[in-house]
Amino acid sequence: MSEAGTISREIFRHRFVQVNAKTGKEEGKPLKPVYDFLGWLATQVFLAYAMFPFSVLEMGVAIHIWACYGFCGHVIMLALVTANSLGYLRSWKAPKQHTTTLHLKSQ
Repeated sequence: MSEAGTISREIFRHRFVQVNAKTGKEEGKPLKPVYDFLGWLATQVFLAYAMFPFSVLEMGVAIHIWACYGFCGHVIMLALVTANSLGYLRSWKAPKQHTTTLHLKSQ
């Protein structure tokens, strides 16, 4: 679940937030509040999906409810992780920022 969230942020964040090249700080585009709200909403939905078996306390009931939803949370997370592992999401992600490293000579 954590890896799927990381992959999702890599895909969507750069479309809503840009980084100032000089300062390295994030500057919001006009749609950043939309990104923040959708991120919050997705977090709430997926956490509720993953944690409700602990409220029900019966795994059989939890599996039945997940089956009613077509195991959509499981399918989405598995699809994201698999597609990322196979390299299919590379073109959707933000280009990597090149950082310069200062190498000091040791005396």
